Amino acid sequence: MARLTLTPPRAVVIYCSDNRFQAAFQEFIREHLGLAPGEFTPLVIPGSVFPIGLTARLQLPKQFKIFIEQLSLILNNHKGHPVQIVVITHDDCRGQQFLVQKIAKFLPFSHDRHRDELQLSLKVLHEIAEHFVPDCDVELYHAVIAGDEVIFEETIAGKQVWPKEVRRSGAQPGKRAGEGN
Repeated sequence: MARLTLTPPRAVVIYCSDNRFQAAFQEFIREHLGLAPGEFTPLVIPGSVFPIGLTARLQLPKQFKIFIEQLSLILNNHKGHPVQIVVITHDDCRGQQFLVQKIAKFLPFSHDRHRDELQLSLKVLHEIAEHFVPDCDVELYHAVIAGDEVIFEETIAGKQVWPKEVRRSGAQPGKRAGEGN
């Protein structure tokens, strides 16, 4: 018989629903973040946090509303408990590609705009989280496809954080597979 977890979770982990990455996400959460099942609340959504960026918020208000309502419900359950928020994005995200195609009708897509949208998404996420759980930490990681393996980088710092022993041949820290100098 399975046991009910009675202790409050230590983190909310937001990641994409892409099945290609689920095993890697779970391993990263367990091995690098040190979170076992029941110690975190998963928020699994296509495109991860992309729906809360400014362009997505203005052009796709329904996706924004649903994301915010889901996050608010989760964070409301964390009131009074310290919580860490971890966001994981990944290469070749079909959820983000789908949203970008919808947005492209109104604004052309660029990598700079995508980066700006992601940074704004994190700011909005942090502001929402602070409303429910003051002094929360928000961390962002990006899963990079390296052949048939996945490498996780700390997105702001652009450094590989997990696994430690895997190095991409010819790639520079902070560069995605296939990106130029």
